[in-house]
Amino acid sequence: MSANPSGSTSSGARTFKKKYIKQYGILFVVVPFAFLLVWLALASPEARTASLISVVVCILFCIIPFVQVSSLKVEANKLTIETFLEEKVVRASQIKEIKMK
Repeated sequence: MSANPSGSTSSGARTFKKKYIKQYGILFVVVPFAFLLVWLALASPEARTASLISVVVCILFCIIPFVQVSSLKVEANKLTIETFLEEKVVRASQIKEIKMK
């Protein structure tokens, strides 16, 4: 994630955004692979079951970038967590523990 200060420095608000390639890069590999597997399922009856199961796994991998955290906005007494689908605001009183990996 890259840090991009948003707003004035006196407010103390900071935004951390995940880079585009790091967030959605898996799609550049998985989508063409899924099309290849669909073609293989249509072309080869012997490999149809394995190919279709693999396509389902590829579809699951395509969902991952849309549910991952894409940005964090840290403000005084407030943390905003943003994914592609939603934005969640957490107050300081709601945070019990913060662990970093």
